[in-house]
Amino acid sequence: MKLLNRSDPAHDLLLPFIKETEDLLLEALRIYDKNAECRITPAVDLGFPHDVVRIAGGFPTGAFIEWKCNQPFIPVDTTVNIDTSSVFYLEDDISNDIDSLTFEVLKKKMEDSSYLFNFHKGNHFISFCKTEKGNKPLLVIHSNEKEFKYQFNGLMPVKGNWFMDDIKVLKRGNRYVRYLVGKKANLFIDIAKMLEDYNIIRHRFIAELIIGNKTKILHQIDDHHYYMPTRDSVAIGCFPVKYGNEVPIFSKLGRDIFFFKPEHGGSNEISLLHNGDNVLLTPHGWGKTCQENIVFTIDYENESFELSGVKYNIETLVSLGKDNRLTIREFSSNPHDPDSLFSQMKDNCPGQVIDRIQQQCSYTQFGFNKHIT
Repeated sequence: MKLLNRSDPAHDLLLPFIKETEDLLLEALRIYDKNAECRITPAVDLGFPHDVVRIAGGFPTGAFIEWKCNQPFIPVDTTVNIDTSSVFYLEDDISNDIDSLTFEVLKKKMEDSSYLFNFHKGNHFISFCKTEKGNKPLLVIHSNEKEFKYQFNGLMPVKGNWFMDDIKVLKRGNRYVRYLVGKKANLFIDIAKMLEDYNIIRHRFIAELIIGNKTKILHQIDDHHYYMPTRDSVAIGCFPVKYGNEVPIFSKLGRDIFFFKPEHGGSNEISLLHNGDNVLLTPHGWGKTCQENIVFTIDYENESFELSGVKYNIETLVSLGKDNRLTIREFSSNPHDPDSLFSQMKDNCPGQVIDRIQQQCSYTQFGFNKHIT
C-alpha cells in the first residue's frame, strides 16, 4: 500500500508494523467474542509519535483503529486523549496587539485555575491568522485536555492509576497488546466521550482569556483529530470525515494551514465497522517521518524501545520528540504544486482546498513567534 505518490521511509516501516498490531488486537478481541472484528486504517500522515508508550504498544500517529466486540473493550496503548482543532472567527484583526507577554499572562491565569497550561508541549499551538479568501481574522488553537491525562483519574496508562490493575496483556514474540475489558473499559469510554465537549469548552475559555476586550468571537468551529469517534474506535491524529464537512490540516511552525473538503474515491474512503457510514480518512497534518534505514525493536520484558541503537524506556513521559532522526515531512505550501500534500495524497485522499490560512503570529514549544506571510 502506498499512501503518498512519493516513497516515505516511515510509511515503509510502519505499515507492516500496524498490520501486526491489527492481528494481535483481533486475537485479543476473540478471546471474548469469537465473531469479533477489527481494522486499523493508516492515514497519509502515518508517522512517529512522541509517546514511546504508544509506539511500543503498537500505535503510531495517523491511524484509525476500529473494533466490534460484544464486550466493552479498550486497547489502552492507543493512549486516548482528546486533541482538538478549534478555529475562532474574530470581529477584528488583533494580531499586532499580541506579543510574548500575552502568553505569559495567559500561563499565569491558567496556573491560578483548574486548567493546565500545555501549549509549550509537542505540536500544540495558539496562532493568530488570516484567511486567504476575504482576509478574515482567525484565532486557531490546537491542544488536548491535560487535566485527564497522567493523573490518577486520567486515561493514560500510568502505573498506579485507576485502571492499571485491570489491564490484560496478550504477547506474541516481542510484540504485545494491552487492553481493558468489561466495566473498567466501559467507564474509560464514558470519560473519553465526556472529554470531547470538555476540550471544546476549554479552548473557548482560553480564547476568551487571550482576546479579552480586544475583539469579539463571531463563530467557533471545532474538530477532534485524536478521540473516540464511537465507543469502539480511536482516531489517532486523523479525521474520519463525513462528506460535505471541512477540516483544518496543519503543517509546520509558521506555515499555512488549509481548510480541506474531501471528495469521494481514494483508498482512504472506508465504511465504518460501527454503522457502515462512508468517511474519508483525512490527515490532520504532515506527520513525522524518519531517516532512511531507521529500525526499531521492542523488549516488553525489560520495558525497552530501541530506535536504531538508541534505547528509550517504555514508561510514562518518555518522548521521541527530540530525536533528530524523526522530522516533520516537508511539502510545498502551494496546494496546486506537484509536491504539495494535496497533490501527493490525491489517490488516497482526494478533495479540495477550500481556503488557505496564513499564520501571523503564534505561540508553540518554541515560544512566541511573528511570521512573515
